[in-house]
Amino acid sequence: MDPQAKANPTDPDSGIMKTAKGWVQGYNAQAMVSEDQIIIAGALTQDANDVRQLGPMVTAALVNLEMVSGQDVELGAVLADRVPQRRILAAGPATRRPASDSGRMVRCPT
Repeated sequence: MDPQAKANPTDPDSGIMKTAKGWVQGYNAQAMVSEDQIIIAGALTQDANDVRQLGPMVTAALVNLEMVSGQDVELGAVLADRVPQRRILAAGPATRRPASDSGRMVRCPT
């Protein structure tokens, strides 16, 4: 047994992630909100960055909205913050067709 090893016995699914201020044990939280700031999708990941999160979040939002409305929906626009450059990425309109998870501008054609 490694005496230097550390574990979180109360939350073994959390991960150790590098941040701008050092290391933390926790999750990477994602949220997608409507224009009037109603949460339409949310997720927790163990990924240390957001590079592969936009596509799944768009899909989750569309699925959630379709479940609530009972019909096909379309997102008018999708905005995302690309850290560390802090550039706002825009795509739209979005449907359930696959989106790129590259961390670059995501196009979700109808």
